[in-house]
Amino acid sequence: MLNHMTDITSSTHFSLKSGDAVALAVNNLGGTSVLELYVVVKEAIAYLESRGVVVEQVYSGALITSLEMAGVSLTLLHLDDSRRRCLNQETAAPGWPRQSWLSSYSSPQPIPAPASTTYTRLSTETAACLSEGGEKAFRRALLHACRALSQCDQQLNDLDCRSGDGDCGSTIRRGAQAVIEAISSDRLPLDTPSQALIDIGHIAEDTMGGASGGLYSLLLSGAAQALVEDVSPKAWVHALKAGMETLSKYGRAEVGDRTMLDSLDAAYKVLVKLLSDSHADPVEVYQQAVEAAESMARQTAHMQAKAGRASYVSKDQVKEPDPGAYAVSIWLRASYEAVKLGV
Repeated sequence: MLNHMTDITSSTHFSLKSGDAVALAVNNLGGTSVLELYVVVKEAIAYLESRGVVVEQVYSGALITSLEMAGVSLTLLHLDDSRRRCLNQETAAPGWPRQSWLSSYSSPQPIPAPASTTYTRLSTETAACLSEGGEKAFRRALLHACRALSQCDQQLNDLDCRSGDGDCGSTIRRGAQAVIEAISSDRLPLDTPSQALIDIGHIAEDTMGGASGGLYSLLLSGAAQALVEDVSPKAWVHALKAGMETLSKYGRAEVGDRTMLDSLDAAYKVLVKLLSDSHADPVEVYQQAVEAAESMARQTAHMQAKAGRASYVSKDQVKEPDPGAYAVSIWLRASYEAVKLGV
């Protein structure tokens, strides 16, 4: 596992070199005995030290479980003075273990806790707004996309069973239902797409959980920045590119890694026609982009996973499309159908 995590040929590898100071967490997924868990702890420490890595702190236990799954997960964290202080703070959290081993850093310094979580708010007075017709089309597209994702949850779960936890569809459905609820209760500023996308990103992060929530939050928050001053069809193309770049930067995945980025990139390569051809019909180009995304989603079945949980599974056992890429094709198709209704 540590070899895979630190493999420099992977775009999502953990950068590790001799002399680095790290904290190690060995997590019991639920059904591993304490004896077996400690064997893994010992072997992980020995492996890291053999590479010249300084393992300063070790945590072990049932930190994040998957029912009573037999197995473990490993987490590494580069340490600096700030992180040491944070890790060594007193906490009443019942599931947080005290470190199994600690080097010379044993004098924690208290740091103030944040008073509350604050979300990014853009100035609605200066942000670009949609026309009345544009707002209705945006609402319709969002609702169609979220309903389609909700209806396809079992299909996405089935795809995810081959290479993940089997809950991709359920996770996305939670987020989609929360967005529908927010739209129905008029809690989203749909006339201001930049702020609406940021708010939807927060909803995804808060309700979906797992990696999917964070990834969609990154995608949407990145896209929002490109819509602050312009909401034309060309601006939406720029927004897609900005969202992909944010997702790639912080999600540490690239096009070709068998992720949702592959479908998004396929769509973007078609949509760029709008940037160069002033006579291009936006709806027609959007249809071609959807078809390209759907084709790429199917092609991921034959790609080697280089990011996400699927990268830990043998390619011979992953013969179905990537559920994340497939989900993108679903909401792109649904949003296109919604846009076409208004034409």
